[in-house]
Amino acid sequence: MTSDVKEYLINGDEPLHKILEKLNKTGKRNLFQVKNRRLAGVINDGDIRRFLLKGGSLNDCATDAINPHPKFLFNTERNNAERFLAENKISAVPIVDENLCVIDIISCFDRVDVTQTSIRELTAD
Repeated sequence: MTSDVKEYLINGDEPLHKILEKLNKTGKRNLFQVKNRRLAGVINDGDIRRFLLKGGSLNDCATDAINPHPKFLFNTERNNAERFLAENKISAVPIVDENLCVIDIISCFDRVDVTQTSIRELTAD
């Protein structure tokens, strides 16, 4: 697992203010909860906002605001990631093995980075 993948992962026991700090620090739009190495949930700032509007607190456990039904792809389906991201209007999808252990995260920004690099190479003199 790469360090970039680890930036997306949380255990869910953290208070929500720590989750917001991690979202802000990493610039990620989603964080994925892992329990016993298996994908267990997803959270983003919208989930936190909705939780707070229902009377929750930033000191509450992140698990209280996590969506327990994250979208994911199996490793054998990873070639469909770009289409999956677009169809589901999500910015990142975890890639899991047959045991639902996260082995990679594919982000819509991965494609942007490649495109920007290619553009720079084409315009370089």
